[in-house]
Amino acid sequence: MTMVDLTYISKKGIRTKKLNWFKGIGAEKEFEMSVIELGDFGYIIACIYRSPDSKFWTFFKTLELTIQIEQAKRKKLLMCGDWNLKFMSYNISIQEIQNLLENYNKYSKSYAYWTVHHLDI
Repeated sequence: MTMVDLTYISKKGIRTKKLNWFKGIGAEKEFEMSVIELGDFGYIIACIYRSPDSKFWTFFKTLELTIQIEQAKRKKLLMCGDWNLKFMSYNISIQEIQNLLENYNKYSKSYAYWTVHHLDI
């Protein structure tokens, strides 16, 4: 998995922390993630990319593992990025993602070409 160190891009005065909890759970083009914790707020921000030609179920299982790790650490997770899923159309992949998010008390919002995932906010 490609990990990018985002600790240097935060606003002055906001403590951030690099996380090693997620190392090794993704694969290039299947599930790429950059992750950071906002230390004073208890939030984890994860920017996730899925290639359009990747295997959906590999992505799905890794997404579920990411949520499970977040819950075990008792943090609040905000996921964003390009998942290359058409949230505006109904299909089995979208339904499975929606069910996964609901099962973990999460939800997503879609706006035209933008999909915003609000999680535990």
